[in-house]
Amino acid sequence: MLILSLGMNKTVIDNPGFDAWTRTNYNKTENYILSGNIDIAFITKKYDFGLGLNAPYPYGVGSFYFGRRLTSKQSWISSFLNFEAGVFEAVYTDIAPVNYTFTSSQQGQNMQLHYYNTYFGLTSKNYINGLSFRSGKGRKGVSFNSGFYFRVGYEPWKGDWEYGYYTGSGKYAQFHGQKVNGIPQLNNMFMDTGIFIGIGT
Repeated sequence: MLILSLGMNKTVIDNPGFDAWTRTNYNKTENYILSGNIDIAFITKKYDFGLGLNAPYPYGVGSFYFGRRLTSKQSWISSFLNFEAGVFEAVYTDIAPVNYTFTSSQQGQNMQLHYYNTYFGLTSKNYINGLSFRSGKGRKGVSFNSGFYFRVGYEPWKGDWEYGYYTGSGKYAQFHGQKVNGIPQLNNMFMDTGIFIGIGT
């Protein structure tokens, strides 16, 4: 089965060093808010694999995953344990590097502060079979699925901060950033949980 899912999620990460830096320089801490996610999964009797993307508000996750089914096909919940690898991203529009000198091309632009790091993680992904249903018959039939997931991610290497701006829009959008120093790293571990509704063929 091929399933396209959309949903909402919340990413939680403890950033004592970064929070102290924003309090000292901007008298604030960044909030954790809900964001959206999209997922494309291919499911067999025993395995699943696919691609996932969380919108960065402020934390985004882009991943490739592969896993194995933990429950039987007839169970009320189809649960998969997935190993995944990808990119963890943070985007801030209301803070900037301290004492930063703007270049001529950055003057008047809507500047953003971005953080990037590679991560590896484990995810428990669960489809609630009791809430799923199918319309149509045979190959033309469509299934509607819903569920929830819980992810734990670890970033083994140091991340990068960039400060810059976008040009273009949609698929033509391009971020023009410059690496900056002096900003504390975000925590190398994070948790992410969410719900989703999917359409399968």
